[in-house]
Amino acid sequence: MGETVTVEDVVPLPESDPTGIGIGGLAFPLVFGGIVPVVAFRKIFPRSNGWYLTGLVTFSVVGGLVVACMLAFGFGSIEAGLWSGAFWSVAGSIALGIAALAIPLAGLQNAFGAKGFTIGAMVMMFLGNPLAGIAGSAAWLPSGLGAFGQILPPGAAGTLVRSAAYFSGSGGLTAALTLTTWVVVGLVLFVTGVRRAAVSSGEAVEVAG
Repeated sequence: MGETVTVEDVVPLPESDPTGIGIGGLAFPLVFGGIVPVVAFRKIFPRSNGWYLTGLVTFSVVGGLVVACMLAFGFGSIEAGLWSGAFWSVAGSIALGIAALAIPLAGLQNAFGAKGFTIGAMVMMFLGNPLAGIAGSAAWLPSGLGAFGQILPPGAAGTLVRSAAYFSGSGGLTAALTLTTWVVVGLVLFVTGVRRAAVSSGEAVEVAG
């Protein structure tokens, strides 16, 4: 006779979302939300890097709020209260996750052109998305792959959102630092691309003169 195993939820899922499908399904929307604004705002502001970057940051913040509202009022994944529960921390986590995808992709685009953006987007879509482990946990992925997935923005964002939603932020520091690092690297690439373009433009003017 086998032994009976008792399972106790450390933090039970809310009754309104007993399967955790709301937060569990965030991987693709996060990746999609990081790619689309890079393409859209580059077309809207083709000559203004300042407005381009402002658009990406604004989209990240608004996107975080919209998704948090969907989780709270649509799926019931978090407490549906704007002034209580985990709403704002979840919104901030999602916003940081979107920014950690969008800004590095914009940086790659500025620094290396369309090829840089395409390669970055493919890595996030075809590696970051399936290795994020948001639907379950990175621990369920094959050894090494789960850890690699947590280095990429989708996986780190998923961990940070779960931490904010279920554990009051506990255990989310590493994920937050990972996402912040991606944002900083993206900004460095972005500025590098802007300076490189300015130098090239200056050289072109000198040649023309």
